[in-house]
Amino acid sequence: MALRETCSLKLVVDGCPTSGSKEVVWNNLEEIGRFERLPWLCIWDFNQVLNCDGKKGGKQCNQRRVTSFNDLLNKCGLVDLQFKGPKFTWRNNRGGDELIMERIDMAFANSMWRELFDKVLVFVEAAIGSDHNPLVLDTEIPLQRVGKLFKSLDYGGGLQGYYIRGLGSRLEWS
Repeated sequence: MALRETCSLKLVVDGCPTSGSKEVVWNNLEEIGRFERLPWLCIWDFNQVLNCDGKKGGKQCNQRRVTSFNDLLNKCGLVDLQFKGPKFTWRNNRGGDELIMERIDMAFANSMWRELFDKVLVFVEAAIGSDHNPLVLDTEIPLQRVGKLFKSLDYGGGLQGYYIRGLGSRLEWS
C-alpha cells in the first residue's frame, strides 16, 4: 500500500475565546496528540497567538499563554505549516487606537502528515464579510522542510471556510 493511501486525521478547531473554555479545547487537543498514531492536520481559529509578534494593539500579549500554547503544540508533535499573505488573520474592525489585529487562525500538522504532504503551504486570503481571513491549504506547493518542533522559549494572529487544495476537500464553518 502506498503511503498516500494510508489513513489520516484532519481536525478542525474553533478555539474558545474565554480562558477557561480554551483550556478545555487545549486539553482535548493534548489528549488527541498523546494517543494519535495517524498523520494529522489541525487547522482553524485557535484564539491564541503563536508569539507576541502575532498581536498588534489592545492589551499586552500574555507571554504565559503564548508559552503554554507552544508547549501544547510541542507535546502534540505539531509544527506550524507557515503561510503566505497578510500577517494578521483576525481584526476587531475598530479604528484608531482601538484596532486590534492578531494571527490566531493557523494550520499545524505532525511529522507523519508532513511526510505524506511534503509540498504544502497555507495562504491567508482577504477577509470579506468577516473579521477573520480565510485560510487556503494547498498541498501541492513546495515548502522548506520544517524539522523542529516548538520549544518553550521566550516568544516576543469564526472563519467562513477553508479549502484544502490537492485534497479536493472544503471544510465549512458557519
